[in-house]
Amino acid sequence: MKILLPAPVLMALDQLERGGHEAFVVGGCVRDSLLLKTPDDWDICTSAMPDEIKACFSMCRTIDTGIKLGTVMVIIDRMELQITTYRLDSAYSDYRRPDQVFFTPSLQEDCRRRDFTINAMAYNPKGGLMDFFGGLDDLNNKRIRCVGDANERFAEDALRILRALRFSSILRYRVEENTAFAIGNNKQLLKRISVERIACEVNKLLMGDNVERVLTEFAEVFGVLLPEVSFCTLRKDVSGADVWKHTALSISKAPLDLPVRLALLFHEIESDPPHSALAARRTLKQFKYDNDTLQKTVSLVENQSIYIENSNASILRQFKRFGSDIFINLLELREACLKGRQIDREQLNLVIACRKKAMEILSGDYCWSVSQLHIDGNDLIEAGLKEGVKIGECLDLLTDHVIQGYVKNKKEDLIRYVMNILDMDSQTSHIGH
Repeated sequence: MKILLPAPVLMALDQLERGGHEAFVVGGCVRDSLLLKTPDDWDICTSAMPDEIKACFSMCRTIDTGIKLGTVMVIIDRMELQITTYRLDSAYSDYRRPDQVFFTPSLQEDCRRRDFTINAMAYNPKGGLMDFFGGLDDLNNKRIRCVGDANERFAEDALRILRALRFSSILRYRVEENTAFAIGNNKQLLKRISVERIACEVNKLLMGDNVERVLTEFAEVFGVLLPEVSFCTLRKDVSGADVWKHTALSISKAPLDLPVRLALLFHEIESDPPHSALAARRTLKQFKYDNDTLQKTVSLVENQSIYIENSNASILRQFKRFGSDIFINLLELREACLKGRQIDREQLNLVIACRKKAMEILSGDYCWSVSQLHIDGNDLIEAGLKEGVKIGECLDLLTDHVIQGYVKNKKEDLIRYVMNILDMDSQTSHIGH
């Protein structure tokens, strides 16, 4: 079995071997290569001690990124390589990092400390694939299984619980029985993990093709992170299914857009959209989401029940109200919800047609915001707009009337139209002073 390695990786392996040391690529890069995917990064493990690693690469730039844990970053041809000495880990009192590490000459012992068998394989061109724990068999059988005792692996780093579910979701693998049992036993340990690390794993998990199965089979795990989930499993939606199952199916039907999938996670977590939006805001703040993702998600949850009409004027009004991106996201959310309920085909067809028309409007020459008008405040002043008239309100009114089709979005037409309004005795009922 041969894995194609980038030139800088081959150079690093060769340099270590020239120094009299073993060296292998290890972990996710091996897994991804066997799955014929391009790895995001390449990690190397070696029998060389940290000072020996640095000596082997004296001609390269090195950074002591985790020297106490045996890791040195080596930069070769602009590629950053994490090179780590074979090691054994002690207890993990903080459920994240080992209290101490002990270096070992054994590749097998180094692989033994890793989380899952599919991540515990090593490779180099001379030695081939080193698979001590059945990782290749698990890969071929689409199975997530811990290395050794699953309870020990999760007690060492509880985030591995979510990593298992993330791999299951993304790779469409099932979680092996003993590993799944240990996840249930150790789920409360997630409360000890930093919210940022949890959010990162949940985001990736939500984007997986197998997300529906993971959310439904491991609802109790998500109940640790979101206590409201336990109530969702008891409540029924309009189709008679429990709310959490509908939520999981809806997420799987949504596009790969994080705010949309997060919004679906929260859209029925409470009894109505306003309370669900409050729960979403509270939880996303707690998990320290960036403000843009938080605001988009909350807006989608809060406005999930907006009226939808498949007409240009209605869509343009919604574009003006929400912005085109958010309104299209609202349509995507509604479409996923309807597909999740698997009822009301007529409403689903309406939403699909509306989304199609919205995309056509986006690619056409339409106006739904003041910035798209073919005039601005200076044009109105030059045309003789009377002193005291609020320019902003005038432009906003013009935008509404363009949307309604009362006037074309042409400079001459717009100026003539607004001046006619201002000349009317009832102008104050149209534009404020």
